[in-house]
Amino acid sequence: MTSCGAQGSCNVPPPAARQELTFHLRGPLAGTPAVRLWCSDRAAQFVQRPSVAVGAGGVLRLSMAADTICTATTLRTNGTKGAHPPPPPAAPFPRRHADNFSRAPEDGLAWG
Repeated sequence: MTSCGAQGSCNVPPPAARQELTFHLRGPLAGTPAVRLWCSDRAAQFVQRPSVAVGAGGVLRLSMAADTICTATTLRTNGTKGAHPPPPPAAPFPRRHADNFSRAPEDGLAWG
């Protein structure tokens, strides 16, 4: 498998082994002492990584591995990976529904 995914070759060069990123946080975020990272790659999805300190002046520097995507959050210790209940069992749609969309004004809200 290439860096372009299972489809094989693509028209972009493969990513470098690591990429250095710099973010300049402004406003209230500039005073954030650290951010928490949740990262995904081919091997694992949405894994919490160690916190990264925000430098003077709100400068955040990250070193990212190739083919990795991360979410940085300012949530303190209460941030967790989400969960959801199991989906309901399969069933037919509860009622017949039809709409020709002629009774709603253009750019109006959907009827309920």
